[in-house]
Amino acid sequence: GNARTSEQLRVRDPDEALGLSGKLALQVGNGPTRLSGRALPGGVVLGAGSPGEVYSFALRAGGRSSVVEVSWNGTAWEVRVDGVLQGTSAGATLTASDLASRLASSPLGSSFLFYSQGGALSVQSLEGHLISLYDLREGPQGGLASILGIRTTFPEDGPPVEIWVEEGDSLWTIANRINEAYSQVLPMGEAPTRWLRAEVAFDEEEGYYYLRLQSHEVGENYRIHVLPQSCNLLAMRLGLLGADGLAHELQRSEDAYFSVDGFGYLSSFNRFVEARPLFAEDGFSASTYRVVREGVTFELNGIGRALIQRHAFVKGGLIAGLLEARDDYIPFYQRLLDEMSYEMALWVNAGHASGHGLGANAGRTGTLFFEQMVSLFGASTSLSVDADLERDPTLLAAASGREGRSLGSGDGSNALALAQLKMRKVLQGGTADFNEFGKNLLAKLGIESQNASFMLENQKALSGSIKRKRQEVMGVNVDEEMVSIVVAQQSFAAMARFMTAVDEMLDKVINGMGLVGR
Repeated sequence: GNARTSEQLRVRDPDEALGLSGKLALQVGNGPTRLSGRALPGGVVLGAGSPGEVYSFALRAGGRSSVVEVSWNGTAWEVRVDGVLQGTSAGATLTASDLASRLASSPLGSSFLFYSQGGALSVQSLEGHLISLYDLREGPQGGLASILGIRTTFPEDGPPVEIWVEEGDSLWTIANRINEAYSQVLPMGEAPTRWLRAEVAFDEEEGYYYLRLQSHEVGENYRIHVLPQSCNLLAMRLGLLGADGLAHELQRSEDAYFSVDGFGYLSSFNRFVEARPLFAEDGFSASTYRVVREGVTFELNGIGRALIQRHAFVKGGLIAGLLEARDDYIPFYQRLLDEMSYEMALWVNAGHASGHGLGANAGRTGTLFFEQMVSLFGASTSLSVDADLERDPTLLAAASGREGRSLGSGDGSNALALAQLKMRKVLQGGTADFNEFGKNLLAKLGIESQNASFMLENQKALSGSIKRKRQEVMGVNVDEEMVSIVVAQQSFAAMARFMTAVDEMLDKVINGMGLVGR
């Protein structure tokens, strides 16, 4: 969207006092792809109302954000979506069926499935997007979502973080308060995926500064919410909310929905090995990762269908070994390195963004230490120091802050907290720290390499033994053949001498004995 809303202040100097005050409540998270309320007696949501009674809630999924409003017109309940009346009045009693039918026939019906069953209202995203639903305006009976019994918060959501803005605060002071609040409410080592960071950005086209909030991870699971307990006027003046009460989004990330063998998955990345399955057991929240298919790397390039077939044509020999190394071992260790690099960038950036810089940048927070990762796949090859930090080392956030102001250039508490990250168990589901992970990775690689060497030597020895046995059975013994040749040669020589003796004897008999009597 545009960087500015109609109610937003035009700030020319990010360090000037804004004259704004009030509370901001922020949260990172999202709901499942399906939401259901509780069974209401007789399906009745609201009975006869009173003059001016109005309820409203926000409904967001994917690129769709709308406000649903239910109001009493003096004789009946009316249902509006984004200010447009849907159908006729529902009557003096509003039921879950009335509400579902009007929402289904509204423009929301192209993105959501609304239905009533057993007196309970349910909503489902038709495109597999995660849904967030929360009350905007409460009536005498409370919020409409709470009346319907629709859950608006979930265990996977980050905790709400509240800050108080004072009249003397500038844009930078407000951004610093937000960043400091996350480091204080969520101690270092506690799920930075549910943090956000605030920064002051400049709109070059319009020539003014504005406050920008950004989650540390991409994906629908990390949507930023300005909670209802915030001061709406303050949030509007800062450009965080529009006049309709909906969050003003500059840019959003949508998950890819796909199915494999009939099972649905969500992924924040287009290239992946693991994705988040959509199972009824976890309420279709898609909050955990799972390997989709062993040995298969997926890459999504568009909408359509694909057939995946894997054939093992070569089952032995040198080629089979090379294929196994290329397709199994190398990708496995690449994924481990990617995980370590991605988590390192995530945790260090979250902690670094909450700290203050040095010198002229002592009043600045929100700076990243590493370039922000947009994909887990290939993270180890893209890990690099943030370009702004390389250009200006005074952005190094070694100091902590309080109430939007640095504790001083001599304070190194934030640097200490970052250094202690190496001992936090943040990898592999919170079971290993960076030291342990690196040692285990090298040990596993060394053991497998050693085993491969041992197997190679054993195979060589076994192959040599088999060859010798084969030669013993099928081959020629040179020594024995030589003995046979010598024996044959000697026999031939003896036979030759015998023939010579016989020849001489015959010659003597024939020629010598005929001279007798002369």
